[in-house]
Amino acid sequence: MIVLDRTQSSHTISFIPSSYEPTGSAIFRFKVIKEQQNTEAYNQTTSSFTAVDYYYTYTANLNLDSTVDQDYLLEITNTATNEVLYRDKIFATNQTVADYSVNTGKYTTNTTQSNDFLVYD
Repeated sequence: MIVLDRTQSSHTISFIPSSYEPTGSAIFRFKVIKEQQNTEAYNQTTSSFTAVDYYYTYTANLNLDSTVDQDYLLEITNTATNEVLYRDKIFATNQTVADYSVNTGKYTTNTTQSNDFLVYD
């Protein structure tokens, strides 16, 4: 799963495709779909990806919803062969990954009660 900051305007996705020929005239479709609504958030074509050591990167404004945490589906395909090169899930949030909690701002503990009890014989 890829975790992205939904408040950023530019996102960089790192991935290892199942197959990739960096030369030639191949066109690749980079598609991001909102999982809950099943609607496209981003759909663009590119002729190449940036090579970094043993993986590739792609940078773009993915049009993520900046108001709520949301799940997205990512799919990279070769448009000539319709071969799916990479699939993954994206989770967009404004929380840092190390401190992420699904309960942030939603669950509070009751701190007014003490944990003392009395026992009478």
